[in-house]
Amino acid sequence: MTAMPPLVVFIVYPGIKLFDLAGPLQVFADTTSKADGNRLYETAVASEPGGIVSPDTGTDVTTVKLSTIMRR
Repeated sequence: MTAMPPLVVFIVYPGIKLFDLAGPLQVFADTTSKADGNRLYETAVASEPGGIVSPDTGTDVTTVKLSTIMRR
């Protein structure tokens, strides 16, 4: 049985700089184990209410409700 990778949660809010989300999210999403090719981290993008959040660029980001992650 393989252990679940650690969960890294990115909490976003209206007006966030998209670069501040996209850069770190990409780094964690690209990490894989050299031994088996599986991801080393699971990622989630969350906001307090969940749903669509608009960064400073106007490009919408879909998020999950933060309380659903905190109950894991």
